[in-house]
Amino acid sequence: MDIKTGIRQLFKDNFGVGREWLDFYFSSGFDERSALTVEQDGAIAGSLMLDSYGMKFGDAVFDSGYIFGASTARPHRGKGLMSGLVKEALTEAHSRGYALVSLIPASERLFYYYERFGFTTVFYSERRRYISAHRFNIAGDYRRVEPDYDDFSRLEQLREATVIHSRADYDYALSDTRLDGGMAVAVAGDDGVTCAMAFAAPGNDSLHVRLLMAVDDSAAEAVLGELKKEYPDLMFVVDAIPGSNPAALCPGGMARITDVSLLLGAVAANDAKAEQVIRVHDSLIPQNNGVYIISGGTVTYADSTIRRLTLDVDVTTLAKIIFNSPRVGAVFGLSSLRPTLQLMPE
Repeated sequence: MDIKTGIRQLFKDNFGVGREWLDFYFSSGFDERSALTVEQDGAIAGSLMLDSYGMKFGDAVFDSGYIFGASTARPHRGKGLMSGLVKEALTEAHSRGYALVSLIPASERLFYYYERFGFTTVFYSERRRYISAHRFNIAGDYRRVEPDYDDFSRLEQLREATVIHSRADYDYALSDTRLDGGMAVAVAGDDGVTCAMAFAAPGNDSLHVRLLMAVDDSAAEAVLGELKKEYPDLMFVVDAIPGSNPAALCPGGMARITDVSLLLGAVAANDAKAEQVIRVHDSLIPQNNGVYIISGGTVTYADSTIRRLTLDVDVTTLAKIIFNSPRVGAVFGLSSLRPTLQLMPE
């Protein structure tokens, strides 16, 4: 059995997806170079996909990995095969030059499972709910336009910290949304420039707005108003950019630092005034162990130092500081931002 056929069978057995979705993914989304597998008795017993995405953090951009489709054949569950694959994925991510790896757990209990590998919840959305009778307040001259990748990319770049989607990622997400019976909509202002875009798919009694990007609140109301024309009788559940109210945050994904030097380089690039001496500990990726000196907008690595440490943490704690509200980062003298992770395969 070849790798593609073996992984397709695992997806079918583990995720309960139909033939239409399988045909779609394995004809347009699957890349064998991203597949990590383990064999038992001459067959693929477990696999996961490790895809590559750009990641924007303030003014810096770095490479990151994304894990999805983690699955084990039923006869081989409970043998530690997936634990081995996750560790292999983290090592592979470091060798590829990914600063971090992210994922979206398929269930609440899996958040605890991935914590044992150093993952921590850093991706949140602000979940907003609108009853079916709600009418969006459209104040301005907006018109509906055809969604386009260039406009999508421009709006995405306005976010302070986010996964970056390539044109191929955008095309895949658009097709996947349509396969779920949903759509993407966009609106332009009176200057003709697209100012808001949303991806949404209906559920049993609500419309899930998976992505909402807008230049301001007025444009956001306008694009939601266009969706309301398409789904007038449904309640809306909107995953918006996380704000400053912790009580409104809804956990959406986890991240694990795989190259501390690369990540701290992005942090340093966003604050040339930062002066830090940070010792980092990593039980799974030994190359990350050491001291990182941030000064003048750059980071330098050393095995050890006689300088006074400003921070002594493991990779999990470091991720919790960096991917947080700016107020949290300020406490530690580091640049920190809340990142977003949306329109990703699960």
